[in-house]
Amino acid sequence: MLKDNEFNLNVPRYVETSEPGNQIDIQATIDELKKLENEKQELEIQVDANLKELGFRV
Repeated sequence: MLKDNEFNLNVPRYVETSEPGNQIDIQATIDELKKLENEKQELEIQVDANLKELGFRV
């Protein structure tokens, strides 16, 4: 093996140093962000309604 690599002792010749990257499903991520944004808006509406009921908002 060393002879095949001309006696080169550089680590990358013998050891794979890179790791495969994770695949990200962009559309699923966008869909999840939209879902979370909708939930956030619904919660803000509920909080505002609760505050108004308690007399903290008009």
